[in-house]
This record gives sequence, structure tokens and C-alpha cells, in this order.
Amino acid sequence: MNSKNDQDSYLSGLITVMPVQRRRSRVSFADSDGAEENRNQPGPQNIASFKYKIRLPGKEVDVCVKAFRSIFGVTEMQIRRIRNSLAMTGYAPKDGRGKHTNRPRKNKPSDIEEVMAHISSFKGRQSHYTRRLDQKKVYLPSELNVKKMYRAFRELHPTSKVSYFVYYDIFRTRFNISFSYPRCDTCTFCDETQTKLNQTDLDESKKKQLVVERDLHQAKAKAFYDIKRNVKAKCQSNPNITAIAFDFMQNLPLPNLTTNTVFYSRQLWHYVFGVHDIGSGDVSMYTYHEGMAKRGQNEVTSMIFNYLKEHVPGQMKEIWLFSDGCPGQNKNYVFIRFVYILVHVLKLASEITHVFPIRGHSYLPCDSDFSLISREKKVVVDVPEEWNDIIRQARTKPSAFNVVNAGTDSEWFLMSESLNDFFLKAPKPKISLKPARMYRISQQYPGQVLVRQTYHGYWTYHTIAKPKKNVVEITLLPNKQKNKINLKKFQDLMKLTKYLKNPHHKDFYLSLQPNSEEQENILDAEILSDDNSSGVE
Repeated sequence: MNSKNDQDSYLSGLITVMPVQRRRSRVSFADSDGAEENRNQPGPQNIASFKYKIRLPGKEVDVCVKAFRSIFGVTEMQIRRIRNSLAMTGYAPKDGRGKHTNRPRKNKPSDIEEVMAHISSFKGRQSHYTRRLDQKKVYLPSELNVKKMYRAFRELHPTSKVSYFVYYDIFRTRFNISFSYPRCDTCTFCDETQTKLNQTDLDESKKKQLVVERDLHQAKAKAFYDIKRNVKAKCQSNPNITAIAFDFMQNLPLPNLTTNTVFYSRQLWHYVFGVHDIGSGDVSMYTYHEGMAKRGQNEVTSMIFNYLKEHVPGQMKEIWLFSDGCPGQNKNYVFIRFVYILVHVLKLASEITHVFPIRGHSYLPCDSDFSLISREKKVVVDVPEEWNDIIRQARTKPSAFNVVNAGTDSEWFLMSESLNDFFLKAPKPKISLKPARMYRISQQYPGQVLVRQTYHGYWTYHTIAKPKKNVVEITLLPNKQKNKINLKKFQDLMKLTKYLKNPHHKDFYLSLQPNSEEQENILDAEILSDDNSSGVE
């Protein structure tokens, strides 16, 4: 039934009112103080008799009142209310709940308008990363909350009778407002421009210029996310197109301990390199520690090569790469040459496009993946395998993170040394890589790379391969040399091994190679409890 009135109306149709056929005399009892005059007075009389029935296919069956209540799951009070209404008026009762006008504490429309005007007076902002024109949700500063807003409302309207619960209900149901997290890693240009706009002595012409520059900057950031969104749709509709985003996570410390000694000691860094399939949402996490390799262009290209070799089935029509513009890792000539080899030698795709975001607006799917791992940073960890187990368990949907032990399950290559002989020392004409927003290498343009300085501008053509070097086959040189640890860091690690939860894990730290031949008395090094001399790296 849609409402209480509909339910009562249906039940009323199954109850028949009949006159009382026979009455018998009733005598009331004396009242509490035993007054004799009330003893022989007539008691209450039934005003009518009632007959109950239920409807079955093709017939109606009479039932008793207990069966009637049990079948329809109603209370005795509800049946009594329906019977009295039928006997007195002949109609089903009407639900009167909430219909009365005796509401001494009801808020006036003017009170509601005051609350809405007060909430609207807070100036929010749109998401730092989303710049959609139809975005309706706004974010208030992280230092605000509803209670602080309500206290400000009471200071502005001291005689108002609006309670906090009414204020909160209006905030929740009539506004699409949320409170932002404390902002970090924000865009330098946006912050600097906003600071200038907040100056009271700023003249109008300068203010208009700053607004135009800010809007242009944010329009460029939006263009990057539009490209990523369109590429994601293409990947999900066309199996011959794939796209990945990749980045390094913030370094994880080893060992990760709770003792205060760790604050005065250098720790070993555990590196996590995430590769996110934009179409399917699958993620591979390549992990290794700084005693195995660095975080440079050779390591990044080696891990991307391993990922594409394992996850790209045959020749694709298009491969899209999304990453930040770190020059030592992703945005350099070695990476461009590596992509050229993928297209023209290994034939992994007909064309590969690498897209870079605007600085400060570089939020990628990898960042969401890394945030799941960051929640577990307070866990005590002795060795890299324990960090890898935490990473595997950090996500379950749509699939768990695939953890790859880089250097063990995959190889390191000297990519820069392997490719030098086949490419020009500098492209012709020279490429200005720093402002470049995207580049493309296609089988249609052998020997060349196409570069864009904007997301929707024209392509410029640059020759990168040597004209007399027809690259048909290439051998990638393996890098089997381990990275050495700073001697002072090694000494600090030895001091921290006595706090490990498992003493056998000390063998891992003993296997590290310090970057010095002067290793005497390293294992006997001790740290005083009040020694704050060693700096934090």
C-alpha cells in the first residue's frame, strides 16, 4: 500500500458493521474509594458488532478477529480504530498524523531563509583537479565545519531559534557542499595568482590580467583531463587501443619502526613504481629498494618495457602513455628513443603518444592507487617482502595490485647505452622538451618524432634517428650492477637492526653493499640514546 490511508481503506472493506443482536446487563465495579453510588450503575455497551473476512480467488471467507490480525499483520489498536470509525461515520478513518497546527517550535520560513542565506555567504571552490563546466559541488576550506558555521550564524542572529540540527539538515539536504582536505601539492602558479588577487590594493587592470592568466592556465589543465577521459573511453570500446599511467610513489622507509631512534637515523628507501591500465583499472606495482637500482631513466624504461612485453598482446593500433614531466625519468631523449624502438623495431604499436599534464595539475590514477598504500604506513615493517604483502592487500576491487619484484622478476637494462649508436646526439631541428605537452612516434613517419607544445596545437616534425642506420634489430644491454648504499646510511641501518621484530631479518641488511672500502668496525657501531648528531636524509 502506498499510504496509511490506503491500508485502512482496504481493511475497512473487509470489515462488516452489524447491529448488536443481543445485549446482557453489565454492572460496573465500585471506584477506587469504594463509593456505593457507583456500584450498581450500568457498564459500557458495545455500539455494534463486526464481521471479518478475507478474499480468496473467487470467494470470500469469514475469519475471527485474531486470524484477521495475524493474516494482515496489524495490531489490535489499529483494528479498534477502524471499527470505531466505521461504526460512527460509516467510512474508513483518515490519518491525522502531522496534520495538526499546534507547533510552537516550528521554524518560520524567514528563519529557513536566514539559514540558507548564511550558508550561501561562504565562498567555496571547485575541485583542484576537476574543471568541468557543469561541476556543481563546491568545497569549503578544510578548517571549517558545520558546527563552526552554526556558531557564526548564532553570533550573527542571536535571537534566532534555529537549532543546530535544523541548520545541519538544511546544509545537508539543500546544498551540494563538502569540506576539502588540507591541501598539499597544489599548483604553484594557482596559489601565487590567488595570493595576488587577494591583495586589496590591486588595480582593476592588473586584476583582469591575472584572472585571464589563471583561467588560461586552468583551461590547459582541463584539456589534459579531457584527453585522458576520451582515451579511456576509446580503450574500453576498442581492444586495439591501450593506455597506461605510470609514476613513482613516495619512498617507503626500511625498516619502518616506532622507536624514536629512527628519527635520528638514515633509512633504506623502498621504491614503488605503479603502472595503471586506464581502460581496465588493473595495476602493476614494481618494487625494489635503493640497494638494487636508482630511480632514473634506465629503471623507468626497463619497467615500462617489462610491463608492455607482459600485458600488450601483439601489435596494437595505439598506445597512450600518461606521466608527469620529470626530466630525469620520463621527459627526456632516452625515453623518446625507447618509444621509437617500441614502434619501429619491436612493432608493439602502430603509434605511441606520450602526454604530460600541466605542472600542479598532474593528478593521475596512480595517485589514487598510492593513497591506498599510504594508509598502512604506520605498520611496523622489517624487510621489503613485508611492504610487498601490504601492497598486495591494499586493494581488492576491481582487482588486487599485482606486485612485481623489479630486478628479480624483471630485468634492468642500460637503455641509454643500448640506444646511443642508432640516434642523433640531438634531434633536428632541436626539440624544446620542457614546454612540450605531448609527443607521438608513428610508423608512418620513420626516423621522426612529432611534438606538440599545446594539447590541441599543430605537430612539429623532428628527426631523431641516424639516416644511414636502419634499425631492424637491437640488443638491450643488461644492467647487473647493484646500487651501493651510502656508508653512513649503512651504519645507521646496522644500528636499527637491533629493533627489528624478527632478528633473522638482520641478514637482509648485512647483504647490502656500502659505497666505501672502509668498512672496519661497522658492525660494532652503537648509537647513544641522546645522540642527535646524525642528520635525517
